[in-house]
Amino acid sequence: MLTKSLNAELKSKAIFYFPKVIIQKIRLNKKKSTQCSVLGNYVFCYHNSFKNPKNIDKLKFIHGLKYFLKDYNNYQKDIMEFINYCKHNENKEGFLNSKFFFENTSVRGKFLNGPFSNMFFDIIEKEKQKLKIIVGNINVSLTKNSKYSYLPS
Repeated sequence: MLTKSLNAELKSKAIFYFPKVIIQKIRLNKKKSTQCSVLGNYVFCYHNSFKNPKNIDKLKFIHGLKYFLKDYNNYQKDIMEFINYCKHNENKEGFLNSKFFFENTSVRGKFLNGPFSNMFFDIIEKEKQKLKIIVGNINVSLTKNSKYSYLPS
C-alpha cells in the first residue's frame, strides 16, 4: 500500500528496504512459513527527491505512511551502516540469519518459533558460540546457528 502510494506520488520508483526473517511453524503436522518484518511497521526508503526537505513535507499525508524520521539527514551514516550490516547477515533468499540475532541480543529476547514460540527469555551467559538462557524456569542453550528465530526485546 505505502510503496504504491509513494511511487505514484514521486512519479518514479523509490528504493525500499525492510529487514525480515522467515518463521517456520508446524501446525497440524504441516510446516508453514511466514515472513516477519524485524522492524515492525518501519521501513527504509530512498529517493533522490528526499534530499529536499520541502519534498518530504509534501509526502507527509501519503496513504499508509505514519511519519518520516525527523532529522533523517543527520542519521544517514548510521542508517547506511545498519542496512549494510543487515544485508551482510542475509541468506540467499534475503532473510536475516540466526547470526544477526545472536550478535544483537544482549539481555532479553522473544522466540518467534519452536517449542517456546512467543515466549520471552533472559540471557544468563553469552559465550562465543552459544547463549545460555532461561525460559520461565527452564535453562536452555542456543547455538549461534540455531534454527530457532528470536528477536531482542
